[in-house]
Amino acid sequence: MFTKKYEKAKEIFMKYQGDHYGMDLDGEYDLYKSYGVPRRIERKWLAELKEICISRLDSETNEKKYIKKFWDAIEVLNRLKDIDGLIDLLINTSQRAKQMTTIPLVLWAEDLIRTAIRIKEFIEDATFLAKTKEIVIPILEDALSKPLLLSEEFLLIDRSAFTEENINERLQEALNTLKNA
Repeated sequence: MFTKKYEKAKEIFMKYQGDHYGMDLDGEYDLYKSYGVPRRIERKWLAELKEICISRLDSETNEKKYIKKFWDAIEVLNRLKDIDGLIDLLINTSQRAKQMTTIPLVLWAEDLIRTAIRIKEFIEDATFLAKTKEIVIPILEDALSKPLLLSEEFLLIDRSAFTEENINERLQEALNTLKNA
């Protein structure tokens, strides 16, 4: 009964990774809402999404796709308010970050920093921010001490967004923001 009743709702939910706003932007929220999915079921689906996002991340070798999947995982963990899951994600992705070319490293760090600050402000939990500082500051300092390692796949997106000067500025800004958070 559960499977049939909420089958289409779950399809919509998974497509948007639980993002009601995204559903609304695409005109699907009213349909989704009409199914009357209880919050406890949505939380169960988010837990399923968490596992899916983490497994997709673990198996990704392309840096561009890895960053997109990383963002997906962060968003699902945020919706779950899963601080422990975010810390696990931070720890697990930090080893990969040390091997990244500079642009995805900047994107990785910027998203973690935004997330850590947002959690501290809205959930009033500084645990993730402290762990982010502990792990990300040395990685950023190391990146700033070396020549840039650039990947053509990112430069092809928009050369004006990723100049050497801009990348170094973003690394420094990320580091300063994190140190002062």
